[in-house]
Amino acid sequence: MEKRTFEALQAAIKFEEDGRAFFLAAREKTEEKFGKSIFLSLADAELDHIQRINVIYESLSKMGEWPDTPSLFSPKRPLKNIFEEAMDEIDRNVKPTTTDLEAVKLGIQYEEKGLRLYTDLNNAASHWLEKKFYTQLGNEERGHMLILKDVEAYYADPVHWFSEKERSHWDGA
Repeated sequence: MEKRTFEALQAAIKFEEDGRAFFLAAREKTEEKFGKSIFLSLADAELDHIQRINVIYESLSKMGEWPDTPSLFSPKRPLKNIFEEAMDEIDRNVKPTTTDLEAVKLGIQYEEKGLRLYTDLNNAASHWLEKKFYTQLGNEERGHMLILKDVEAYYADPVHWFSEKERSHWDGA
């Protein structure tokens, strides 16, 4: 197996470990309940990524080739469900702290960086399963970024966020 492949997987593991540390720290600093829940879920997703990358790394180390299929992402609790569950519980007049907003914005930047990392690794990959694996990880990072952008929209204007999510209309009728 190419040295580049092992280096790429090591870089991916490091990136995911740093991301997990960031989201756990953000959870501790965030005062708003919804943000805490999102950051914990993202930290758990990064742990899942680490475990999946390690499985690939070990397989390559032992067998010298990619497993037949890269392991699929299987979150313990889908991130999208957190929004649905939170709809009844979160405050429509939330006033997030500067720390909450900064953490979300930094999280968005971090996920964008992850998307770029996995796009670059995909472009450099030579094996089709390696490409598929990095594409999948990139798509998951994109999903995390979109979730954080949704949290950012909630923090910016909770009333509008709720009306959009509940599909209510103010048409004057």
